[in-house]
Amino acid sequence: MHGDRPGTRRTDWLRAGQALEYVLLVATAHGLRTSLLHQALEWTDLRDDLRPATSPFDHVQMLIRFGYGPEGPETPRRTPRLLLDLDGAVPQGDQ
Repeated sequence: MHGDRPGTRRTDWLRAGQALEYVLLVATAHGLRTSLLHQALEWTDLRDDLRPATSPFDHVQMLIRFGYGPEGPETPRRTPRLLLDLDGAVPQGDQ
């Protein structure tokens, strides 16, 4: 982070993350699938083509692909007991 320049404070990063979370959840609620892509941005020419001409010092950090597709497998979930901190003890089965 770069101090107090607009968009670089911790609260700005937090709000940006919350906004991204909201967009992804709304997309999912509407049956859309999303993919977060960053590898294309490792190529300087592609990264430069995506940057707005009016913002020469900004840079795109990620692309989000939205679309309809097959439903993927469910993500396995842990039980709440495995996530709780029981006075610093490691819950059984999570060692």
